[in-house]
Amino acid sequence: MKFIQYFKRGKTLLTHPLSLEAIQATEKELSKDKNWVDVVNLLLQTFKDPSGSFLHLGPQRTLKEYESIATENKTWVCDSSGKGVQPTFQMGTDAFFQSLRNSELVSNEEVKWDVIVIDGEKSAWKAHKDLTNALEFLADDGFILLRDCNPLSEWHAREMGEFTCTPAGTQWNGSTWKAFVHWRQKKELFSCCVDVDWGIGVFSKRHAFGRPLMELNPFFEYKELAKKRKHILNLKSFDEFSWLVNALKSL
Repeated sequence: MKFIQYFKRGKTLLTHPLSLEAIQATEKELSKDKNWVDVVNLLLQTFKDPSGSFLHLGPQRTLKEYESIATENKTWVCDSSGKGVQPTFQMGTDAFFQSLRNSELVSNEEVKWDVIVIDGEKSAWKAHKDLTNALEFLADDGFILLRDCNPLSEWHAREMGEFTCTPAGTQWNGSTWKAFVHWRQKKELFSCCVDVDWGIGVFSKRHAFGRPLMELNPFFEYKELAKKRKHILNLKSFDEFSWLVNALKSL
């Protein structure tokens, strides 16, 4: 009897309309031919100095990803080492930014980066802290990228990624999107979300990618995001975003 119950529950999980929708959304996302590196390189092209500076905050990346970033001026911050590229600074991001303020890591107190990627713990609070710190060290015409801003279902938006017996499987955005929506409401920033690689949020202090959001429900319920995803995230296809970036290069 238990076997039959397990079978029925498993069948329900796999055939429920919401499950099928999430599974199909995952397949579509994984089939896209652009990723976060493409967004970074597109933005690096806007700088007249060919050695535009790049800062990555987050876990180890593969050598292929690292070498694909189109600048030699790369800084990687991660609190652990692994099989990927060894971090430039092996420390947590909070400690990294405090060390910058104390001039403990670099002699130039005015150090700024052109492109900063936040790719951390996939939690709204940590993303919020990293964004707050990163803005202090962002060049005036620079960009901050926040990964995992477009969860395609409630299962993708789950807070803990360890449990994978969901329609999202191993794919996991966490609650990062909530930090993106929070900062989208800041009047001093322009922002949009590029619809590749689970959503790449882009912030700029100078370039008008999108107007700030009017104040929303401060609790950021996923169902509200699902209803007005394109508006709330200012969602752009890669081609639409490329057009905006190319317009910057002509200025």
